[in-house]
Amino acid sequence: MRLKAAVALGLNVTRNETDSKEALTEIEKILKATTDKQNCFTEKRIRNDALTAYIALSCAIERRETVGSHVREDEKNNESPTYTLFVNQEEGRMKVEKRLHK
Repeated sequence: MRLKAAVALGLNVTRNETDSKEALTEIEKILKATTDKQNCFTEKRIRNDALTAYIALSCAIERRETVGSHVREDEKNNESPTYTLFVNQEEGRMKVEKRLHK
């Protein structure tokens, strides 16, 4: 599976945690195979797209309820609390933090 297929699997309109985690694993492989120091525009673009997909997938996995037109098929309770997801890099890994709104 490559980048486009991973994004289609993990970020589809109907999502589940199993598919999203499988897609995230594929994106991690792509990120490990690329570096920031590449000179080729195409390789830099692939890395940038993979980083964007990694962030989106990490947030999609964390967000367990149905939001807008995106349906979580593996969650029974779809009450939507209001919160914001923050994505940071910590110790070389992406960290997703959920902050509930008051």
